[in-house]
Amino acid sequence: MKSKIRITESELINLIKKVIKEEEYSEQHLEYNHPRAKELELENDGRCTIQIAQNRNTNNYSPVLVCTKYNQSIVSAELPAKSKNVEDLKHFICNHIERSYELLDEMLGGKVEDNGELNEDFTYDRFQVLDNPIVCSSELF
Repeated sequence: MKSKIRITESELINLIKKVIKEEEYSEQHLEYNHPRAKELELENDGRCTIQIAQNRNTNNYSPVLVCTKYNQSIVSAELPAKSKNVEDLKHFICNHIERSYELLDEMLGGKVEDNGELNEDFTYDRFQVLDNPIVCSSELF
């Protein structure tokens, strides 16, 4: 037996948005191709991932861009979002993916530092990368 349900227009819109986001985003959407990969000698054709890292000085969590160079994972950029809660930060990034990519383009499109190196190496410096690349699922929206 089929039953009918009633929903408001705003509930329908929210449901449609959720379905669209679920279909659009996957782990690949949180990869980023570094614009200066060749110049900086990055591996994997400059494919990097957005991950969560903890700043060792402040204990805040931030989204960072992690790339591979000389078989080591290094943090090449920190996005300007900070939180004391990892889940809140993941939710924020998943809801602002396009803006995150725009910021990375702005931050990384400039010239290489004089020494030709990326800014951070998470193993020894101020960041401790916590987990695997962020995967946006419908529960995060």
